[in-house]
Amino acid sequence: MNLFAQKIGKVVSEIPKERHYDMVALLLRAESAGLWDLLVYAPWASKNIVGGIDHMIASLSKHLTKEEMRKISGIVVLDKNDPAMKSLRDCSRPDLPVVELRGCDVAGNEIREGYVFHPLLDADR
Repeated sequence: MNLFAQKIGKVVSEIPKERHYDMVALLLRAESAGLWDLLVYAPWASKNIVGGIDHMIASLSKHLTKEEMRKISGIVVLDKNDPAMKSLRDCSRPDLPVVELRGCDVAGNEIREGYVFHPLLDADR
């Protein structure tokens, strides 16, 4: 796992349980110029998308440098029925705290490199 992904994983694992994300995916699309997409899912965030994004930005800002923050092209809050959620479930293993992805298709986007974090599993170990 690269250093940037390790830092994202650390941020995700330190988010308090009452405002946790069930799944966070850090994805580098094949056609990307080195910018990462951050896809997040939590029932509370799906009901309050702006709040979900703001919460993630605040969490990331505490641990990442401005240069590292600029590596993130965007943050997307997913709904449980989003096609990307199905793709991520198909590509990863929800029984593991972290899964590395390579060459996977997520909702029609080829992923060069990616990491799916399930923070509650990590906290339980």
